[in-house]
Amino acid sequence: MDALELARRLGAAAAPRALAPLETRPGAPADLRQYVRETVRGYFHPVGTCRMGGADEDSVVGWDGRVHGFDNLLVADASAVPETPRANTLLTVLAVAERIAELV
Repeated sequence: MDALELARRLGAAAAPRALAPLETRPGAPADLRQYVRETVRGYFHPVGTCRMGGADEDSVVGWDGRVHGFDNLLVADASAVPETPRANTLLTVLAVAERIAELV
């Protein structure tokens, strides 16, 4: 609620109003409390579902992205990232994929 109210105040300033004269979502004068109840949901982007580590550990993939027990199968996505990153998940996945590509 606080964030939506702040966004409305910022959007009402002259400079942004010149670029976007109308609020599109939820649209003024919408009831913010009702809008939040009906539309807001949690952020879910699974990470860490494929434990990364050495071959002797209880892991699924090695540090090079290779899946243990398979010759030509690699993982280079968010499943090998141990925790949800603070940065955009896409940027983290791109870095993981780039590093694994260098190792291949």
